[in-house]
Amino acid sequence: FFVLDYVKRSKNKPKVVSVPQVVGLKPSQAMEVLDGRKLRLQIIERRADATVPAGQICSQHPLPDSKVLAHSAVNVILSSGPPKVTVPPCVGVKLQDYTTQLVKQKLKLGPISHVASADQKPGFIVGCEPKSGTVTKPGVTVRLQVAKKAAEEKEVPKLTGKSCRKAKKAIEEAGFKVGKVKWRMFDAPPYLCMRQDPKAGTKAKPGTEINIQCSKDD
Repeated sequence: FFVLDYVKRSKNKPKVVSVPQVVGLKPSQAMEVLDGRKLRLQIIERRADATVPAGQICSQHPLPDSKVLAHSAVNVILSSGPPKVTVPPCVGVKLQDYTTQLVKQKLKLGPISHVASADQKPGFIVGCEPKSGTVTKPGVTVRLQVAKKAAEEKEVPKLTGKSCRKAKKAIEEAGFKVGKVKWRMFDAPPYLCMRQDPKAGTKAKPGTEINIQCSKDD
């Protein structure tokens, strides 16, 4: 009687199994592993994880090698991939300060282009790409446009009286661009620069176009 009772109680005693490692597996893979141990998979949450790729298990409870009753559930957290970051406001921020912000946000400083700006002081940011407020993944490169020092105005050289060829050369050597060249009849020898716009002595930015009128031959 006692032997039969012991055998009967042994058969009814819940079976204890060891929990396997499922971190790093996909749910389908984890279910297969757990099924072999008479355990169930229970996804309780999806959470960003910097190291575990999206779609894989990044955490489990009970922990591996824990002893549990057969048919128990193993609760897991599924990775949604690296945490997202936001591109910080850039316009009007000093370049050096913004570089520090990018490091804190785990973003990379990309190419910097220097542009003329009427709104920002030299060394301050005019714009960025991706734009401020963009939600993206860590490690993305942010390209910047930074205000450059405005070019100082220069004095337009005297061109009248020079040959048309020398006048063009003088324009370019002074840092300006040759604009429209008109050939007209003047009471003067041919091929001379007779008029210019802007006038000699005028202040203008480098790259400004200088228009000239030259005498033509009969």
